[in-house]
Amino acid sequence: MRLASADLKLTNMFKKTSIEISALVDTGAVHICVTHAQARQLGFDPEECVTQIVTLADGRQLEVPKIRPVEIAFANRTDVSA
Repeated sequence: MRLASADLKLTNMFKKTSIEISALVDTGAVHICVTHAQARQLGFDPEECVTQIVTLADGRQLEVPKIRPVEIAFANRTDVSA
């Protein structure tokens, strides 16, 4: 099986700060996950964010910070997570 990745631009809709990342694509995912460092680059403080339990593809569950609103841009498409 081959892994697929996509180049995304993430924008903090409050501060209008953006970063570009190469993300691993999971067609079954309902959330996008970023590292604490990427959240900080966007202007969020992960320690002050609401947290959420997510289930990974291998079945593990993690409590992760929820950052929002973030605009996700891919090719000619955008979406805002609110």
